[in-house]
Amino acid sequence: DYAAAAAHLENGMQLFLQLEDGLGVAAAKYWYGRIQIEKAQDKKALELFEASRRIFAQEENWLGVARNLNLIALCHMKQNPDFPTAQKKLEQSVALQQKLPPSPTYVEALRYLARVKGVFGAYPSAEKDLVEAANICQALQDLGEYAAVLFDRVVLCRRQDQLDAALQYGNECLQLFQKLGSLRWEGLVKMQLGILHQTKQNWEQALPLFRDCQQLFAELGDLYEQAYACFFLYQVYAALGDQEQSLLAKQQAAQLNTTLNDPELQKKLQ
Repeated sequence: DYAAAAAHLENGMQLFLQLEDGLGVAAAKYWYGRIQIEKAQDKKALELFEASRRIFAQEENWLGVARNLNLIALCHMKQNPDFPTAQKKLEQSVALQQKLPPSPTYVEALRYLARVKGVFGAYPSAEKDLVEAANICQALQDLGEYAAVLFDRVVLCRRQDQLDAALQYGNECLQLFQKLGSLRWEGLVKMQLGILHQTKQNWEQALPLFRDCQQLFAELGDLYEQAYACFFLYQVYAALGDQEQSLLAKQQAAQLNTTLNDPELQKKLQ
C-alpha cells in the first residue's frame, strides 16, 4: 500500500526535519526510494538514494551508505543498464562493510555483485560471492535473505545453461517466499521459472507462470515487471499458436512501455 506508506513517511520526514535529525531524514529518503523503485520509477528512486547516501556519509553511518549503494546499483542494472557502474557501486558497498559485522545489507551487496558478474561471464567469482552470502544467511538465521540468495543462484545457473539446476533452486526459492508471504518475490521467482520453462520449450508450464506474474505485478503497481510479463506472454502464446492472445499481450507490453520508455523492451517488441 504505497499511498499509506508514503503518507507515514511524509509525517515522519516533517518530524525529523523539525528535530534536525539527519539520520532520520536519510532513512526516510531511503524508504521513499524503495517505494519508487518498486513502482518502476527508477529515476526518482536514484535521486532519493543518492540524497540519502550523502546524508549517511556526512553522519559517518557506513551501513546506511552501503544500503543506498546497493539500490543505486540496482537502478543502474534495470532500465538502460550500466553494469560497469553498478559493479563499481557494489564493490564500494562491499568494501565499506568489510570492517562491519555481517548483515543482510552485506548479503544484498554480494547477491547483486554476483548478478553483475554473471552478466560479464565471471561465473566462478559470482559463485564464490553467492556461497559467502548463503553462509552469512545461515549464521544470521535470515530465511528471507537466504531465499533471495537462491533466487540469484537461479539467475546464475540460467546464464550458464544449467536449466535443471536452476529449476531446482527456483522451486525451493518459490516455496520459501510463499511461506514468507512476499508477493513481489513470488512474482520475480515465477518470472524466472517461466523463462526457464520457455527456454526448455515447456510452453504449457511457462504460460500459467507468466500469467501469475502479470497479475501479481499489476496488483503491485510495478510497470517494469508487468511489461516484461506481457512480453513473455506474447512469445508463449505465439509458440502455442494463439495469435489473438499473443497480439493482445504484445499490445499490452507496448502500452506499458509508453510510460516506461525502456529501450531494451522496445527493441524486443519490434
